[in-house]
Amino acid sequence: MLNIWKTRRFLAKKLNLPFLTDRHNSLHFPDSKLISLTPYEIQNPTDFEEHTHKLIFLHIPKAAGSSINIILEVAAKYLEKHYLHCNIRKYNPSIKIIDGWQGASSTAMSLEDDVINQADFISGHFIFGIDNIIKTNASYFTVIREPVEREISSLNYIYQNGQFNDNDNVEDYLFNVLDNPQTKMLAGSEYMQNGCNEDILNLAINN
Repeated sequence: MLNIWKTRRFLAKKLNLPFLTDRHNSLHFPDSKLISLTPYEIQNPTDFEEHTHKLIFLHIPKAAGSSINIILEVAAKYLEKHYLHCNIRKYNPSIKIIDGWQGASSTAMSLEDDVINQADFISGHFIFGIDNIIKTNASYFTVIREPVEREISSLNYIYQNGQFNDNDNVEDYLFNVLDNPQTKMLAGSEYMQNGCNEDILNLAINN
């Protein structure tokens, strides 16, 4: 894992792409039981032992999820549990939450039952209800972000990665594509196609 971040830093410096390493400049591995990511530090991974069934991290794009994934991976190694991360394969750019976006759901559905059953911590850009789709009992947790800040971060990420097409109109994207996507993710997959309203917000809060 350390080699991945070293490679990213090398490429960022070589190609003058600083956004590749912003979050991981302070990543270090002081010993086999502790991994620090400034300003986060894992001190008591045994806290996860309280959970007797699976945990699903519903990773909302651009909402601190990469830090949570590192914590889950470290805790799993420390406790000798299984960590499963599902990447998005269907959408490009993956974090552009357009109508009908289902995140990493199709990736999770393609996995063998044994892979799902062995996992203690499951992470991905999922929509609430993924436990029913992959037929596993689990508790959810997530991190939400101030909506406008999240959209600005998402827009910057898409732009920095060159994932706007020449014919893309940023104004159209801002006013037509963005429609409280993190609220809809927390409400459920059937709400990813429609606009957001107060009923969907209340459902997301209740979930």
